[in-house]
Amino acid sequence: MFYTKAGIVNIAGGLNMTGDDFMKTLKINTLSVFLAIMHASAAMLKGDQQGGSIIVTASGTFTTVLV
Repeated sequence: MFYTKAGIVNIAGGLNMTGDDFMKTLKINTLSVFLAIMHASAAMLKGDQQGGSIIVTASGTFTTVLV
């Protein structure tokens, strides 16, 4: 079994976030999940007992923006 729960939140948030800030946050949060699944899958296919479970979760982090 492989369990992962990771990610970042951009503290600039809301109207203060730039496009670059958003893309950095998106890249870290999505690429990290992809790489974790890729490496966990490869490890689970090695050896005599192949297979397993991969569990990926995310938190309910959100930001309220008042305009």
